Amino acid sequence: MPNHTQYEANLGASTQGKIPLAIQSDAPRSIAELIAGVPEQALQERPLPDKWSVGEIIAHLAEDELGRPLDVPT
Repeated sequence: MPNHTQYEANLGASTQGKIPLAIQSDAPRSIAELIAGVPEQALQERPLPDKWSVGEIIAHLAEDELGRPLDVPT
């Protein structure tokens, strides 16, 4: 079971003094930097059958920002 108290402390420490909208607008660049050079196969590989891959998590974040699923035509 995750330690939510530690998660909240880490989140608070990493965002303290920063403007929330600036953090949000910088997220795509930050994610791109984190995955730069990582092979596509590694991004799509699930760590366990019932856990999401890095690519699935990134797609979920993008869908949430866009407010619609990425695989639904507009």
